[in-house]
Amino acid sequence: MLSSADQIAYTQRAFGADTTRFVRSLVERLQASPGALVPLQPPDGPPQPTPGVPVVRGPARVGVLIDGGTVSAGEVTVLQALRSERATVFGRPTAGALDYQSVNIVSIAADEKRWYLGYPTITATARLPIGGMRGKGIRPDVPLDFDRMADPIAAVEARLRQQSIRSHRTSTTTGGFTGRYRTSQIEALTESRPPCRSRP
Repeated sequence: MLSSADQIAYTQRAFGADTTRFVRSLVERLQASPGALVPLQPPDGPPQPTPGVPVVRGPARVGVLIDGGTVSAGEVTVLQALRSERATVFGRPTAGALDYQSVNIVSIAADEKRWYLGYPTITATARLPIGGMRGKGIRPDVPLDFDRMADPIAAVEARLRQQSIRSHRTSTTTGGFTGRYRTSQIEALTESRPPCRSRP
């Protein structure tokens, strides 16, 4: 986050009052580095534990349909789906609107009520626009043009049934389904995105 008085006020509104260790730490680091990009988590602190994902009983195969209307938080969902062994992403690339998030809107001047400025408070990396996804989006596992299909959902369900049959055959001949083939796709989206660092 870019440190400024507006950002500090935004942080206290968006992330909660100064009652949690996370908010206190972030506010302190923003106050200590005016004008600098400050990472959400302290770069020299202990790594934050990744909460375990609970096992949920459900369909063996899940289809996620995406296109250019899949934007922002929807793209976060797609990235989570790409990490699942049960999910397959169908359609066309997403909008690619995940480089900047959480827009703060402020008035240009204290006595000005006609003009406001909106700016993102969080970026994927301090190097943007280099390595960003704007204009590229997230590619699906299975490209489909929904506009040319009479019933996209029925078509995806049919493909998922075919996958289930193939997976069952694989598990009976090799001892188990080998899982995802998309790790490289997720890495391609994140390898050029080092964590934000404060400018010296």
